[in-house]
Amino acid sequence: MRDLTVRLFVVFSWFIVSAVFANDTAKLQDAWTSASRALPDEAMAGFKQIPASSPQDREAVYGQAMMLLTVQPVTRGNIDQSVQLFQSVIDKDSSDDLGITAKYFLGRIEQIYRFEPDYAKAIAIYEDLFHNHPEHPVAQRAFVKLVLLKLYDRIPDAERAKDFSAFESQGSKLQDHDAVRDFHLVMAQACAKFGFSEEKRLEHLLAADAAGVVKDDTKANLLVSIAEVARKLNRKGLALQYYHKFLDECPRDYRTYTVQQRIAATEQPAQ
Repeated sequence: MRDLTVRLFVVFSWFIVSAVFANDTAKLQDAWTSASRALPDEAMAGFKQIPASSPQDREAVYGQAMMLLTVQPVTRGNIDQSVQLFQSVIDKDSSDDLGITAKYFLGRIEQIYRFEPDYAKAIAIYEDLFHNHPEHPVAQRAFVKLVLLKLYDRIPDAERAKDFSAFESQGSKLQDHDAVRDFHLVMAQACAKFGFSEEKRLEHLLAADAAGVVKDDTKANLLVSIAEVARKLNRKGLALQYYHKFLDECPRDYRTYTVQQRIAATEQPAQ
């Protein structure tokens, strides 16, 4: 009889715990829904309802850290608390999805959220993240931020050219779609800004187009850039292809008339 009582107690306790955890899961989902609707105060309140004993606690702490970067007004105290919460997520497991993403946001905080950005610290975080998790999508996106920060840093041209070459080698191994696209856009922009070869610029522009650009304004700029660089390199066929692609895909863009003029001029036979 005693054994039966114990077994019934265990089963009953399991049902109670399961019900509590299920309730925590529902609260967590509600909090993320509020976050997705740009309701940070409601989301924060929801995340705080998850008890420390719950299996969902770590994700709830991560959610609180995210919301502290969103609630208004943005304060130094909120930013510092966000760092502490993200770090607590990392301390429990630095190599799972939540830990890697938390580390990524530590880099973003140093890069864009601090009142006084610390680019050197952001670079160190991104380097560490990509070095330790080179195949993870979030770490690959961190690599793109690293490329941007290092190429635009105030360094001698020779050092920048060396970094550019190294990044090209590393970037060829990226697999995450967004990381691939953004990497090539950043590299193409660096070519234009720092005077790297137009051939390299065209190569990266074409790779970005192949990866697929979603935003209409970015796509329009990309198509025009490819056509213009191809025209400068006397690759008339490629230039015409992308001028026409621009007209087909971005018919309402303010550059339509200019592109039509470019097509007419490019199609003219050489005198």
